[in-house]
Amino acid sequence: MTPAQGRAARGLLNLTVAEVAAATGLGRNTVTRFEQGMNVHTDTMRAMERFYESEGVVFTGKTGTELADSEGE
Repeated sequence: MTPAQGRAARGLLNLTVAEVAAATGLGRNTVTRFEQGMNVHTDTMRAMERFYESEGVVFTGKTGTELADSEGE
């Protein structure tokens, strides 16, 4: 997941940085730093990626992000 994909995923789910931080157990500053393209630990990025995927976000290719349809296709 790239920073742009992270921002897109959060936007698709209509979540605030604070909501993503609470759901992942990360700090708000950490989420913001990642979305701004600053270095974060791989485990941190993976935690956000797993959360978004659990909420139905699909990361496509190296830059795409979309919300899975209700039938899981």
